[in-house]
Amino acid sequence: MSGAGLSRRQLAVGLGVAPVLAACTAKVEGGAEASGPALSCTLILVRHTEKVGDGSPDPALTDAGQARAEEFARTFEHAGVTALLHSGLIRTRDTLAPLAARTGVKGEAIAPGDMDAWVARLSSFGPGDVVAVAGHSNTRSEEHTSELQ
Repeated sequence: MSGAGLSRRQLAVGLGVAPVLAACTAKVEGGAEASGPALSCTLILVRHTEKVGDGSPDPALTDAGQARAEEFARTFEHAGVTALLHSGLIRTRDTLAPLAARTGVKGEAIAPGDMDAWVARLSSFGPGDVVAVAGHSNTRSEEHTSELQ
Protein backbone atom coordinates (compact mmCIF):
# COMPACT_ATOMS: atom_id res chain seq x y z
CA MET A 1 0.00 0.00 0.00
CA SER A 2 1.49 3.32 -1.01
CA GLY A 3 0.91 6.50 0.92
CA ALA A 4 1.11 8.67 -2.21
CA GLY A 5 -1.97 10.83 -2.54
CA LEU A 6 -3.38 9.90 0.87
CA SER A 7 -3.76 12.35 3.72
CA ARG A 8 -2.03 11.51 6.96
CA ARG A 9 -5.42 10.72 8.51
CA GLN A 10 -6.43 8.40 5.64
CA LEU A 11 -3.12 6.57 5.83
CA ALA A 12 -3.37 6.31 9.61
CA VAL A 13 -6.90 4.91 9.50
CA GLY A 14 -5.89 2.48 6.76
CA LEU A 15 -2.98 1.25 8.84
CA GLY A 16 -5.06 1.14 12.01
CA VAL A 17 -2.84 3.60 13.86
CA ALA A 18 -5.07 6.66 13.87
CA PRO A 19 -5.02 7.11 17.66
CA VAL A 20 -1.23 7.16 17.56
CA LEU A 21 -0.87 9.72 14.78
CA ALA A 22 -3.73 11.89 15.99
CA ALA A 23 -2.30 12.20 19.47
CA CYS A 24 1.08 13.51 18.44
CA THR A 25 0.40 17.20 17.78
CA ALA A 26 2.41 20.23 18.70
CA LYS A 27 1.92 21.85 22.08
CA VAL A 28 2.84 25.40 22.99
CA GLU A 29 3.57 26.85 26.39
CA GLY A 30 0.65 26.33 28.74
CA GLY A 31 -0.39 23.08 27.04
CA ALA A 32 -2.58 24.62 24.33
CA GLU A 33 -2.40 23.17 20.84
CA ALA A 34 -0.46 25.27 18.36
CA SER A 35 -2.51 27.24 15.86
CA GLY A 36 -1.84 27.18 12.15
CA PRO A 37 -0.25 24.16 10.48
CA ALA A 38 0.19 21.44 13.07
CA LEU A 39 3.73 20.59 13.97
CA SER A 40 4.08 17.06 15.15
CA CYS A 41 6.55 14.63 16.54
CA THR A 42 7.92 11.81 14.44
CA LEU A 43 6.48 8.37 15.10
CA ILE A 44 8.17 5.14 14.12
CA LEU A 45 5.53 2.41 14.27
CA VAL A 46 6.38 -1.27 14.23
CA ARG A 47 4.39 -4.41 14.81
CA HIS A 48 6.25 -6.75 17.15
CA THR A 49 8.58 -9.11 15.35
CA GLU A 50 8.04 -12.85 14.98
CA LYS A 51 6.95 -14.61 18.17
CA VAL A 52 7.24 -18.20 19.32
CA GLY A 53 4.03 -20.08 18.51
CA ASP A 54 3.84 -21.97 21.78
CA GLY A 55 0.29 -20.96 22.69
CA SER A 56 1.53 -18.82 25.57
CA PRO A 57 -0.36 -15.55 26.17
CA ASP A 58 3.00 -13.74 26.35
CA PRO A 59 5.47 -15.53 24.07
CA ALA A 60 9.07 -14.56 23.46
CA LEU A 61 10.54 -13.74 20.05
CA THR A 62 11.84 -16.43 17.75
CA ASP A 63 15.43 -16.29 16.51
CA ALA A 64 14.09 -14.69 13.33
CA GLY A 65 12.16 -12.17 15.42
CA GLN A 66 15.28 -11.29 17.39
CA ALA A 67 17.23 -10.85 14.15
CA ARG A 68 14.52 -8.56 12.74
CA ALA A 69 14.50 -6.54 15.98
CA GLU A 70 18.27 -6.08 15.56
CA GLU A 71 17.75 -4.94 11.97
CA PHE A 72 15.06 -2.50 13.12
CA ALA A 73 17.55 -1.11 15.66
CA ARG A 74 20.29 -0.75 13.02
CA THR A 75 17.85 1.06 10.76
CA PHE A 76 16.70 3.59 13.37
CA GLU A 77 19.62 3.94 15.80
CA HIS A 78 20.59 7.34 14.31
CA ALA A 79 17.02 8.65 13.97
CA GLY A 80 17.24 10.68 17.19
CA VAL A 81 14.79 8.50 19.11
CA THR A 82 13.69 10.22 22.32
CA ALA A 83 11.10 7.69 23.56
CA LEU A 84 10.30 4.00 23.19
CA LEU A 85 6.74 2.85 23.92
CA HIS A 86 5.48 -0.72 23.96
CA SER A 87 2.54 -2.73 25.30
CA GLY A 88 4.53 -4.34 28.09
CA LEU A 89 4.24 -7.79 26.55
CA ILE A 90 7.52 -9.62 25.99
CA ARG A 91 7.24 -9.54 22.20
CA THR A 92 6.81 -5.75 21.98
CA ARG A 93 9.38 -5.03 24.69
CA ASP A 94 11.93 -7.31 23.05
CA THR A 95 11.25 -5.86 19.60
CA LEU A 96 12.46 -2.49 20.93
CA ALA A 97 15.20 -3.85 23.24
CA PRO A 98 18.03 -3.67 20.66
CA LEU A 99 17.08 -0.07 19.82
CA ALA A 100 17.02 0.77 23.53
CA ALA A 101 20.48 -0.74 23.93
CA ARG A 102 21.87 1.21 20.96
CA THR A 103 20.32 4.57 21.92
CA GLY A 104 20.31 4.42 25.72
CA VAL A 105 16.59 5.30 25.71
CA LYS A 106 14.60 3.26 28.23
CA GLY A 107 11.39 1.59 27.05
CA GLU A 108 8.08 2.54 28.60
CA ALA A 109 5.18 0.09 28.89
CA ILE A 110 1.56 1.11 28.39
CA ALA A 111 -1.17 -1.53 28.62
CA PRO A 112 -2.31 -2.56 25.14
CA GLY A 113 -6.02 -1.99 25.81
CA ASP A 114 -5.65 1.35 27.60
CA MET A 115 -6.18 3.67 24.64
CA ASP A 116 -6.75 6.67 26.92
CA ALA A 117 -3.28 6.14 28.41
CA TRP A 118 -1.76 5.76 24.94
CA VAL A 119 -3.40 8.95 23.69
CA ALA A 120 -2.44 10.86 26.84
CA ARG A 121 1.19 9.76 26.65
CA LEU A 122 1.50 10.42 22.93
CA SER A 123 -0.12 13.82 23.39
CA SER A 124 2.78 14.80 25.62
CA PHE A 125 5.25 14.70 22.72
CA GLY A 126 5.87 17.58 20.37
CA PRO A 127 8.21 18.92 17.70
CA GLY A 128 11.63 17.35 17.82
CA ASP A 129 10.48 14.20 19.60
CA VAL A 130 11.05 10.91 17.80
CA VAL A 131 8.95 8.14 19.32
CA ALA A 132 9.26 4.46 18.42
CA VAL A 133 6.12 2.45 19.21
CA ALA A 134 5.96 -1.35 19.13
CA GLY A 135 2.43 -2.68 19.07
CA HIS A 136 0.31 -5.50 17.79
CA SER A 137 -1.58 -6.13 14.56
CA ASN A 138 -4.79 -5.13 16.35
CA THR A 139 -3.45 -2.04 18.15
CA ARG A 140 -6.24 0.43 17.57
CA SER A 141 -9.48 1.62 19.04
CA GLU A 142 -12.65 2.19 17.03
CA GLU A 143 -13.68 4.83 19.58
CA HIS A 144 -10.48 6.85 19.11
CA THR A 145 -10.30 6.20 15.35
CA SER A 146 -13.81 7.57 14.86
CA GLU A 147 -12.83 10.83 16.60
CA LEU A 148 -10.67 11.64 13.53
CA GLN A 149 -13.34 11.14 10.91
